[in-house]
Amino acid sequence: HRATKLAELNAALIGDATLSAILARIAESVVTVYGAAGCRVLTPDSTGTFRVETWYPERIGAEIDRTSESLIAWAVEHRQPIGRSQRNRRVIDLARVRGAPVNPRPGPGPASDVLYLPILTPDRVAGVLEVIGRPGAGAFHAEDERLLTTFVDQAALALERTRLSQEAAQAAVLARSDELKSALLAAVSHDLRTPLASIKAAS
Repeated sequence: HRATKLAELNAALIGDATLSAILARIAESVVTVYGAAGCRVLTPDSTGTFRVETWYPERIGAEIDRTSESLIAWAVEHRQPIGRSQRNRRVIDLARVRGAPVNPRPGPGPASDVLYLPILTPDRVAGVLEVIGRPGAGAFHAEDERLLTTFVDQAALALERTRLSQEAAQAAVLARSDELKSALLAAVSHDLRTPLASIKAAS
C-alpha cells in the first residue's frame, strides 16, 4: 500500500499536476500512508514568512499557534526536525540526540505530538512539513523521521521543479523582450537612415 502511494506521488511529480495539487497529495499521503492524524505543508511568502499552503484532513484547518510558529522558525533556521510533546507540555526535538540544543518559547501542549520537518533544496529551505500525531500515539522516533523524510524529499522535488519552471518562464519572457527591443531599434535605425541621407544631401 505504501509503495503504491509513493508511486502515485512520483507519477504526480512527473505529470502535469500543479504544485498545489502535488503538495495536497503529499499531505494526504502522510495521513493515509504513514498514519498521522493530520498534516500541513507550509511555504514561505514574498516576505519570507511561512504560511500554510495545504492541509489534510480538512477538519484540522490552516491555523497554527505561536508555539508552532516558533518551532517552525527553529526548524528553518537550524535545517533540522523539531517536535513538541503533549504529555508534559514541553518542547522536544529529535536533533537533541545529535547534540543540538534548543530553547524555544514554552506554550500549551497540543492534543497530539507534532513533528516539524524542513523541506530542504540544495540552496534553501523551501517549506516545512508539519506532522500531527504519530500512528498509535506516543512520541516520534528516529524511524518516524526516516520514513517521513521520503515525503519531505517528494515535497522538495515538487517545490524545486516549480521554482525552476518559473525561472525558465521568466527567462523566456526576458528573451522575447530582448528580441522585441532589438527589432524596434533596427526598425527605428532603418527609418532614420532616409531622412538623415536627405539632410546630408541638402547640406
